[in-house]
Amino acid sequence: MKNNKLFKILFVLSVVILTALGAYAFSFRNMTLDFISISDTHISVDRADTSYKALSSSSKLLKDAVNQINDIDGIDFVLFTGDLVDSAKYQNFDEYYSILEKLKYPSLNAFGNHDFYGMSKSEVLEIVKGYNRNYIFNNTYYAISPKTDYRIIILDSTGENNDSSRGVLSKEQL
Repeated sequence: MKNNKLFKILFVLSVVILTALGAYAFSFRNMTLDFISISDTHISVDRADTSYKALSSSSKLLKDAVNQINDIDGIDFVLFTGDLVDSAKYQNFDEYYSILEKLKYPSLNAFGNHDFYGMSKSEVLEIVKGYNRNYIFNNTYYAISPKTDYRIIILDSTGENNDSSRGVLSKEQL
C-alpha cells in the first residue's frame, strides 16, 4: 500500500517536471503575430435590415471598423472570415473593397456561404483577385506562413456548389 502511494506521488511529480521542462524548450512568449479578425460583414448595397442582420448599415459599420483598426499600431494583417457580402453581386463586392481601400494593413479572407450566393466560386475568386493584390491563391482555401513559426490554414466549408451552409470539406482540403 505504501509503495503504491509513493509510486503515484513520484509519477505525478515527474509529469509536472517534464511538463515544466517542455514549456521552457518551446515557448510562444517571444513570438508575436498580431492580426485582427472580422467576420460576417454582409455588405449589401440594396437590402433592408432583417431581425438579425444590419444589412442597410453594413457599409457604415465596416467603415467604422476600418477606422478603428487604422488607429491601432503594429497589426500584421486583417483577416476577414466569411460572409464578406450578403450575396455575390458585383455591386456588393465593389462596395466591400472600396471600403477596404482605406485599410492601412494588408487583408486576407476566408469565404462564407453568402459570398457565393449568385456566382460560382471561380467568378468570386476572379473578383477578389482583381481587388485584393494580397489574394494570390487559386482556390478558396489556402495556407500561409505570415511569420516564422506560424501557419494559418484557411478552409472553405461551403461545399462544391455552395450546397451546404453546415460545413463540408473536400477531400483535397482534408
